[in-house]
Amino acid sequence: MAPHLRVAALIIALTGLGVGDSQAQGSSARSRGGDARDMSWVHEAWTVKDGLPVNSINALLQDRTGYIWAATFDGLVRFDGLRFTVFNSANSEELPSNRIIRLQEGHDKTLWLTTEQGHIVRFRDGRFTNIPFGNATPGGSIPAFFVDSAGVAWAGTLDGLWTVRRDTLVRVGRGTLDSPVTSVLTRRDGSLWVSTTDAGIFRVSGDGQVTRVVTDPALRAEYVNLIVEDATGALWIAGSQGLWSFRDRLVRVKGLLQPSAVTNVVQVSATGAVFAEAGSGVYRIDSD
Repeated sequence: MAPHLRVAALIIALTGLGVGDSQAQGSSARSRGGDARDMSWVHEAWTVKDGLPVNSINALLQDRTGYIWAATFDGLVRFDGLRFTVFNSANSEELPSNRIIRLQEGHDKTLWLTTEQGHIVRFRDGRFTNIPFGNATPGGSIPAFFVDSAGVAWAGTLDGLWTVRRDTLVRVGRGTLDSPVTSVLTRRDGSLWVSTTDAGIFRVSGDGQVTRVVTDPALRAEYVNLIVEDATGALWIAGSQGLWSFRDRLVRVKGLLQPSAVTNVVQVSATGAVFAEAGSGVYRIDSD
């Protein structure tokens, strides 16, 4: 059956998403009577007065050892629960820019940073390494960066897809995938899928071969914002004019109040419900 969108109040989506969050943050909450609605939350705020270089945070993650890392416009910040340690050009000359906008952790405790200028930077064992784009400059674009399940790092730019080899970013699929990349996804079967602004969806095999996924010509004309795989293995494709699902075949999801860009798709792990965020509202995805 074709999936269908139903309008859902934003509070419903946020309440559902909170189920998973409360489990992750259980150490900072106290339950009264065992009902999630009775949980009290500890709130504390940290600012430049406590050691942050600036009050604006661009990205936040907790690594496998428990440290909190923050990307800011004045460097990388580590928080151990008591104090902040700031890494910037004043104390780390290998860092090409203080204006860090994205963070991702690799499998070997490596942190990967993306800067506002489009640098890809590896932070490992207290040392920054700027990973250059081999034989090209990506034109100052901000790459879509991704570390797959095997620990391989990928970057998507206006020129196409790149991967890190011997501390250099090299092009992948030149001549096949030459369009701007918007997102990169590792699927449950280990395959790598890539979305673009004007050329549809591509699949990258284990040996680095890139092939276009056979899809509807209408999708190839879409600006694909991102691709998401749910727990059942269905692929959700968020486009500039709507939402698509792909399993055995491509199906356009019906029910948007008006043609609208879908910017995010989220599945609630506790219930399996899938929600889509669009310019016209928040929707729950049902099967007809």
